[in-house]
Amino acid sequence: MKILAISGSSVKGGNVDKTVKAVMDATGLDGEFIRLASYKVNPCIACLKCVDDNHCKQKDDYSQILEGKIREADAIIIGAYPTFATTDARTKTFCERTYSLRHCNMQLKGKRAVVIAGGYKSNQAVEDWLKLFCKAQGMEVVGSMQTCGHPTCLFCGHGEECQVSNVKALYGEGTKVESHMFKDFDKLPELQEKAKQLGIILRDKLKNSD
Repeated sequence: MKILAISGSSVKGGNVDKTVKAVMDATGLDGEFIRLASYKVNPCIACLKCVDDNHCKQKDDYSQILEGKIREADAIIIGAYPTFATTDARTKTFCERTYSLRHCNMQLKGKRAVVIAGGYKSNQAVEDWLKLFCKAQGMEVVGSMQTCGHPTCLFCGHGEECQVSNVKALYGEGTKVESHMFKDFDKLPELQEKAKQLGIILRDKLKNSD
């Protein structure tokens, strides 16, 4: 059994990365962790040249690397974070490119999936969108979770005085940035346990499908 664990986060080693890895590791199965930020993936151009042979004709890392990885996987774990109350652009672009595996025979159909939504707000919108994507591709979503996050305003250097700072929005005018405001998956046992249980569920689903 092969698991492809995908993080759409732009933050290397951040909470989405950690959560995706934790679920993968908990399965105890053969898995590969990838960060979409490490690949060049262009937007779908709606050329429809993929529909006859299920292979995208754009020359980038999706067609040459990632398309094969997701096709060969028995299950995927996919994590993303919210921007403007929806799924981040990098993850969404990748998901849209899997159109190449849709027509005419739904090559992702029957794969198991676990969905992870990061961020400090709008997590539900991301979770719902990723579930919609997986189900539209015929995958079975066996579980999902929302992991922790914090606003970039905490470390951009201007969070205390910026007019549109989420530090002010969350904690009030005049609030100083303090260490307790930063959320870390590694310090939250309840999230670690949730990730572990999702990994076990995914493992059992895969083994019972043999």
